[in-house]
Amino acid sequence: MSLRDKLITFYTKHNPTKLSQIDEIVESFEGREDDLFAALEHKYSQSSAPTDSHDIHSNLKQLQSMLTSILSFDTSGLIRSLGATQERTFDLVSLLTKFQNEAATFVEYAAIVANDITTRRSPLQFKQQSEHVQSAVIGKTQYHYSLEPQPARTPFVRVVHDVSILPGSERGVIQAALANPRVNPGDVLCLHPGTYIDNLSVSHNNFVELRAAYPGAVVTICPMDTSKPVISVSENAKLVLQGIVVGSTAAASGAIVSLCNNSSVDCENCEFVGGGIHCQGNASLILSHCRISGAAFAGLYVKDGAFGSFSNCDIVECEVGVRVKDSTYSIIKTSVRKCSSDGVACHGATRGVLQDATVVENGENGVLLSPQSMAVLTGSTCSKNRLYGVYAPTGADFALIGSQVDSNGSGEFNRPPPSLSRALQSLM
Repeated sequence: MSLRDKLITFYTKHNPTKLSQIDEIVESFEGREDDLFAALEHKYSQSSAPTDSHDIHSNLKQLQSMLTSILSFDTSGLIRSLGATQERTFDLVSLLTKFQNEAATFVEYAAIVANDITTRRSPLQFKQQSEHVQSAVIGKTQYHYSLEPQPARTPFVRVVHDVSILPGSERGVIQAALANPRVNPGDVLCLHPGTYIDNLSVSHNNFVELRAAYPGAVVTICPMDTSKPVISVSENAKLVLQGIVVGSTAAASGAIVSLCNNSSVDCENCEFVGGGIHCQGNASLILSHCRISGAAFAGLYVKDGAFGSFSNCDIVECEVGVRVKDSTYSIIKTSVRKCSSDGVACHGATRGVLQDATVVENGENGVLLSPQSMAVLTGSTCSKNRLYGVYAPTGADFALIGSQVDSNGSGEFNRPPPSLSRALQSLM
């Protein structure tokens, strides 16, 4: 029986959710079948054993009791007894009331978790050898209890695996870790400082989070194969990035991150250098406090029914800052500047909003609309662009609400903006 057939038999019995990853596992463990099955037997023999969760239950019950006491506490009476001023009394009561509301939510969660603690997993020590992957070490597993974001609110365990690079072994480390049978959907790879050389693929309903090991840790992912995106996400998969730098000097078609087919990517405090993020096919892209620079074609490209939300970001020195086609988007408290072409370019039946955004010093138009596209600019600034602040041909609709459009080379608008009432009506 081949290794693939053995794995199909094993996972059919122990963990059917892993069947979609069998090809990746076979490729990673080719020639090391004994090591693989030793690890599998160790994992699933432990997971089938009874879990002693008495201490966890006891601690959660005590915490629940403590928080319940907090909920019944007379915070207003306490503040008055301290003789605080009326203004400070209001501030402190508001703060403590907010804390009590948070405590109430946690009491509910603690009750659920206390009644159903899932099996804890053992730490992982893993080494992978192949042509491109020399070694990877994963260990120091932590346990984070949280709730699945589903109506049933089923408790589950998210395992955090520490990943680090051994000297001279930067290639393929993260992808090898993702293919390891002990890394399950929903787990977190905590990346220690270093430059990881990899092309990551997340697919088949998988869900993974990559985060820097600690605030200030410099974690960079560069491509092993520059003809491909550094990160590809597809087929209903979800990827979360926190504190990661993704960079390339020769990004494939300008994209260093690509997502499609109902997948989603959520990035916070990340930087993308030398390439953009391309999102298509009902995918969802959410960026917060991120920086995108030096991308050909577009820093952010959202098309074909996808959705993009970008808040508190800096998009600088790309060909086009944000390019959207037949999709919806929101640009909030974000700067789009010094791009060689347009700051924001909308094509086809695109709808979007720029709220408190800054679109300045771009090589062509600040905001370019096409027929059938619609946009609302509220509290935003479009200035110092080489051509128009807003270019809207016949058939395009836009509304300006408390926005500033001035000091643009060819003028503020190529045609007078529509009345606010008509523009808003067309955008409904």
